[in-house]
Amino acid sequence: MNSPTQTLSLNAALDLPGLGAGVALNFEGDAPPEWVQLVPAGEKVVGNDSRVFLNRDPQGVVDVFKARGLDLPIDINHAEFHRAPRGEEAPAAGWIKELELRAGAIWGRVEWTPSGAAALNAKSYRYISPALITDKAGAVLSIAGAGLVNRPNFVMPALNSHGASMKNLLAKLGLAETATENDAIAAVETLQTSLNAAKAGQVSLALYVPRADYDVALNRAKAAETALETHRSNERAAKVASLVDGALKAGKITPATKDFYVRLCSNDEGVKQFEGFLAAAPSFFTSVVDLAQQQDANKVALNADQLAAAKVMGIDPKKFAEHLAAQTTA
Repeated sequence: MNSPTQTLSLNAALDLPGLGAGVALNFEGDAPPEWVQLVPAGEKVVGNDSRVFLNRDPQGVVDVFKARGLDLPIDINHAEFHRAPRGEEAPAAGWIKELELRAGAIWGRVEWTPSGAAALNAKSYRYISPALITDKAGAVLSIAGAGLVNRPNFVMPALNSHGASMKNLLAKLGLAETATENDAIAAVETLQTSLNAAKAGQVSLALYVPRADYDVALNRAKAAETALETHRSNERAAKVASLVDGALKAGKITPATKDFYVRLCSNDEGVKQFEGFLAAAPSFFTSVVDLAQQQDANKVALNADQLAAAKVMGIDPKKFAEHLAAQTTA
């Protein structure tokens, strides 16, 4: 495939950790493996010639395959891309019927042809080489097929025609047969964007509740918290008033310091400190209540004659009574 944005990479083998220089198709008995790994896991796949292929969106590769709806051919030594363009035969050794994502790796379910199964049983070929469609940066966009190979080698020949496969792909994408490869790429990218948006928009009803129910529950919780705090504040205020009044009566504080101790008791820690102070403080001051009672006892009530005299002299009866009281205590 030749296009401004895509390249076909025929990877005769992938340098996979733990698998040596290639994807070997090892199996027992007469039946070749039904599932084969086509693209290994990991964002970067490095070939024997040090070229880097970016496996950034393996699920997208699987989705493109599903959108095409066509089986992918497995041939011998990528004959489809080497021999078929010259008009030579390129028989299939198998057909990739399904792609599946396994822990980041792309696997293919293969239906082997009799000749392909015989070649594997005879160990004429042992490695699978995926034909990857990549962009200029080396990001894998799709899989064009695969080949049975023996020598690991990366080559990048041009794919000049798709024939019926391209026509079927254009039909699946809803495009005319005259559409270009860029048109097909744009359509696939649109499908991928829509798929990603749909995945991002999925909401698990088990994990979320309707907004209205959430708001009601939140408001109830806030109201309960406010009511509890108000109740605690009122209880603390009543307790502080009782402590301060008791301290005044006991002569442990003076009226001038009353507001100070009320502010000190604005929280539970302050109340504890004040209670500790009262437990240790002696009674230094005269009770405010006793002083008030003493003042009331020293007051003199005016009789009728004294009230008449105050009126004749133009003296305020209250001041006249205070004057008489002062003389009494002198």
